[in-house]
Amino acid sequence: MLDGLTDRELALVAAARAGSVLACGEHGVDVLASSEDPGLRVRAGLIRELLLGRRGELDPRGVRIRGARIVGTLDLDYVTAVTGLDLVDCVIDDRVDLTRAVLPRLVLSGSRIAGIQADGVRVGGDLILRRARISGAGATGAVCLGNAQVDGVLDLTETEIGNDSGPALDAADLEVARSMFLDRARVSGTGAQGAIDLCGAHIGGRLTIDDAELGNHAGPALHADGLSVGGDLLLHRTRLSGTGDNGAICLASARLGDDLYLVEVEARNDSGPALYADGLHIEDTIVLLHARMAGTGDGGAIWLLGARLGGLRVVDSELTNDSGPALFAEQLQVRGLIHVERVRMSGTGEAATVRLATARIGGRFTLADATVTNPSGPLVDLHETTVAGGVHFPAEVICDQAPCGHGTIDLNDFTYTSLAPVDARQWLHLIRRHTKEYRPSPYQRLAAVERAAGHDGNARRILITQQQDLRHRAPAALGGRLTRRVHWLWGALAGYGYRARRTALALLAALAAAGLISLWAGHTSTGPGRHAAEHTTTSATAHTPCSTVELIGLGLDRGLPLGPTGLRTRCDLDTESPAGQTFTVFLWIIQAAVWGLATLTIAGYTGLIRKST
Repeated sequence: MLDGLTDRELALVAAARAGSVLACGEHGVDVLASSEDPGLRVRAGLIRELLLGRRGELDPRGVRIRGARIVGTLDLDYVTAVTGLDLVDCVIDDRVDLTRAVLPRLVLSGSRIAGIQADGVRVGGDLILRRARISGAGATGAVCLGNAQVDGVLDLTETEIGNDSGPALDAADLEVARSMFLDRARVSGTGAQGAIDLCGAHIGGRLTIDDAELGNHAGPALHADGLSVGGDLLLHRTRLSGTGDNGAICLASARLGDDLYLVEVEARNDSGPALYADGLHIEDTIVLLHARMAGTGDGGAIWLLGARLGGLRVVDSELTNDSGPALFAEQLQVRGLIHVERVRMSGTGEAATVRLATARIGGRFTLADATVTNPSGPLVDLHETTVAGGVHFPAEVICDQAPCGHGTIDLNDFTYTSLAPVDARQWLHLIRRHTKEYRPSPYQRLAAVERAAGHDGNARRILITQQQDLRHRAPAALGGRLTRRVHWLWGALAGYGYRARRTALALLAALAAAGLISLWAGHTSTGPGRHAAEHTTTSATAHTPCSTVELIGLGLDRGLPLGPTGLRTRCDLDTESPAGQTFTVFLWIIQAAVWGLATLTIAGYTGLIRKST
């Protein structure tokens, strides 16, 4: 045991036994740090002896000191303390060692500390570091709480922590039974572990970071891969700057029991995502409100690959990336809705500014008053995305310039159940004019939605437009030139099987043409008293002109593939004359056309032909 205790140290022993606070003065920590006054000094070894119970029985309120300078190393490694420790507004010259220590409570508020090594520490109550200023160096962190266990609250409000050669706060695999606070904290670290390392940590309550500044020029500002939070994770009015592929904020494989709030947050990464959340699992909603997220590269400003969320709301925010997507959320699964309102998203490249390919959305998908830009690629990729609810997707959000041009949105195999507030005509224009290439599925889905809503006319118009787009943008899929001509004729005459009335009118026109050609033949002379169409030799008046009615009947008889009228026994074409032969060929052609038109008319009314290429 220490001997030669000073008057101040004797007073500390007495205060610890009585449960009172040893107040060494009203000096600020800056004055205290430069003070040589022995009356303000307490040896760290005496504090160790007190916590081990070597100075007699102590009051349960603990060893409490305010405004002292603690000299020497406070070595509490593997100590099981008999009472708690409060060092408030103190200066601790050397590092505090708490490896595997067990304390009922630990308070270091307002103190200046040369690092805390507390790997595996267990605190039975609260761990309070409010207003502390902690500096350190090395890979272990200025504050090391790896594998630590705090049965109460971990409070780092207004704390300043710095480390220029490693993490500022190393709290990997930390367990906090209640909540953790980093409000108004200033934290700067270096390296891949992050300025704050919460990888694998478990927070039973909430984690709040309000009005804080977190920075790291060689890794994430907040590295929380595998973090588990029982309640909300709130970042409010916080500025984060990070570097690298793991993002300024890394929440990969993290799990939150409630919401993730990014409110008035500014996060920047010049060589990776602002938010990297691969495999994030949130029971409730991600809320971005007045947030500014700036990222770089293929990972996007926000990376949500394979994330599972209750919902996603982005309002009055800005997501920017000058070399990749703004939002990369392939394979995203959202049980509820996605709501994006008054948001500016700017990206660059072929990956699309908003990449939601193969996502699954259980509720509505809403874009309102949003601006999406990409100078060198598509704007929105919804390839193979499924929306169980409706799509509220105003056409003007697709581009903030007019006209947009092609290649702006990928809707291939995009599935949804309803449209609002745009109508089918606007969405059809979007499919035809603002997609990179012809794909059948966007037309088929839109037609199915309109048909389900009872708009059969709209559905038919959509499917006709599909065939027109096929002919214009993917003619090779139809075959050779002749096939493409037939396809065009089929569209003109039958609306590709969706305009049966048009086909019926064409059929009537063909029959009328047959009658007119026959009438023309009856007035075409082939010789003295002879005509291309005239009475037959079996009639009583052979080789005499037919009447007008007989000529029209001849045309109908020749044109109709079935049900002849029998007029040809009295009046027919003179196939021995060149003119008669010519008219016969014309009527054969019309007869073939009538056959085809009749078939199309029947098929159109019965729904037998529906082209879906």
